Amino acid sequence: MPKAAVWFSFFSLLMLLSSPACAQLSLDVIEKLVQSNFSVAHISWQDLKKAAAAPDSAPCLLFDTRAPEEYHTSHLRAAIQVDPQMPAADFIKTYGDTLQGKHAVFYCSVGYRSSQFAQRVQHDALKSGARSVANLRGGIFRWYNESNPVFDAGGITDNIHPYDPFWGKLVRERKKNKIK
Repeated sequence: MPKAAVWFSFFSLLMLLSSPACAQLSLDVIEKLVQSNFSVAHISWQDLKKAAAAPDSAPCLLFDTRAPEEYHTSHLRAAIQVDPQMPAADFIKTYGDTLQGKHAVFYCSVGYRSSQFAQRVQHDALKSGARSVANLRGGIFRWYNESNPVFDAGGITDNIHPYDPFWGKLVRERKKNKIK
């Protein structure tokens, strides 16, 4: 899809979210919009959780494409923070050997930045030996909203970076001790 169409879609979504209809819109709508606008595979939180729990989970390599302050607040276990503006050539130069035989999964808050990044590096990552390249559908917000653990430097945390107050409305408040 042309870049202008992607921006129009997101601008339209922003206009809808700023209206009273906001209560009726959800992360589901954003997931569908992201998935329809990017030609990269999308993996559900359930499938990622199964893959991470499997005895051969080593083939999964997680990349967090959010800003460092977002990553430091919380991230998925063992995720590597990468600059979402990093050129594909620099990504391959840094992580190309690490990608050999791995399923590369990218995520951000809701999936937009990570889909954009994954789509940009997909061809080169596969050429470098990655088994697959995918975006985590719904990003860390969906992962967190489904009561999955997130981590900071000290271990499991209940904190989640909202990106900003507007997008933070998509994060459900977590009840203590409800991590699955």
